[in-house]
Amino acid sequence: MNEHPKRILLALDGSEQSYRAVEYAAGILAPGNAFFVLFHVLPTIPDIYYDLDAYAGGRAWIHTSHAWFLGQKKQMEDFMKTAKAALVRAGHPEENITVNIQDKKVGIARDIAYEVQSGYDAVVLGRTGVSKIKDIVLGSTANKLLGRVSGTAVWFIGGKPNPGKILVAADPSEGAQRAVDAAASMGRGTESEYILLHVQRGLMGYSPVMVEARMTVENEELQKKLREHQREQLGFLDHLKARVIAEGAPPDKVSTHFISDVYSRAEAIVDYAVKNDIGTIVVGRRGLSRVQEFFMGRVGYKVMQLANKSAVWVVA
Repeated sequence: MNEHPKRILLALDGSEQSYRAVEYAAGILAPGNAFFVLFHVLPTIPDIYYDLDAYAGGRAWIHTSHAWFLGQKKQMEDFMKTAKAALVRAGHPEENITVNIQDKKVGIARDIAYEVQSGYDAVVLGRTGVSKIKDIVLGSTANKLLGRVSGTAVWFIGGKPNPGKILVAADPSEGAQRAVDAAASMGRGTESEYILLHVQRGLMGYSPVMVEARMTVENEELQKKLREHQREQLGFLDHLKARVIAEGAPPDKVSTHFISDVYSRAEAIVDYAVKNDIGTIVVGRRGLSRVQEFFMGRVGYKVMQLANKSAVWVVA
């Protein structure tokens, strides 16, 4: 199936994790199947510093700040050369790679979001930045970015994930189905293995009332409903598998798995990925207010918190 190459925005900050995000993108996407923009928002000297020119020593302060700014710019230019070389070594054509270092206009997250509006299939960034104190998923940049990028997939890269296996958290929701389609489309032309996983909570995963229900006659009816749900989900997983194969994935590279009777779906998903050396976890956003619902205890957000050594795709 022919399809236009993907447009990928790599939001980079010069950190080690940022470089790993480049390596991951280079491995997960087939050469020739992507155009990359290596993007960095360069901090600028606040205008208030120039007001110091009228005061004693102010001019020297401005000079020092300007030298720091030029040093940061040179450092990022060198980093971008290294990042571009990594993509080329992975087989991606040099003409498919663009570097864009721009001065901060409003704020880092807003400037990235504004660039995304020019049309990208995914924006990729590392979970930790230059300051390794905070995990980006818990910081303001990630929250703001997810809040402003509602129609583009966002990939958060933690650690050094194996790009060869892609796990999709699957269910009948529209968001999950888009996640499956995105995974199949992004992995086209590679040797990627697709794992479609549905996790069903057991009675222990609902509430103390449900726990107590194990000791009652009503528990039999609840168990019956859970078994019916399992049959439905197994059938739906087969449907999703057919969709991935229709996108060009070899049938022997697509598998379905069902896990039941767990307390936390997010923990079960991440645990399965870790035990099976799966580097990529794909989750979908859903609901009318996708970002609000995503951050209100949904499985996807919990997966992002737990999978700090994996690549997590949040698919719009």
